[in-house]
Amino acid sequence: MTAKKSVGAGGDSPLSTPDLVPTTPNIRPPDHNWTLQLVMELQMSTGKLIQAVETLAKQSDEQGKKLDTISHKIFAATWVLLVLGAILSFLLSHLWGEIAKAVAKLATLPSP
Repeated sequence: MTAKKSVGAGGDSPLSTPDLVPTTPNIRPPDHNWTLQLVMELQMSTGKLIQAVETLAKQSDEQGKKLDTISHKIFAATWVLLVLGAILSFLLSHLWGEIAKAVAKLATLPSP
């Protein structure tokens, strides 16, 4: 005769029941304290994000104003340089003949 294989963990009798019965973990629904804490933390982090976005928006507006003032200053400086250049070129063009005569006179003076 052939011996029957043991089925259980005990192994003493051929048809024994298992020694350890699997148990289900004790799953209980989360209580209201946990949910309330989660909602409050989400609200706090959302508030921080809103504040950060508002701060960035204000800083962006300030940077835009600074850039506008810089561009206006550059525009004004360009016009001032153009006007000064036009005045200098006008004066040099009208006085060039006199300057050339004065330089020619200096070149013809006898050296001591």
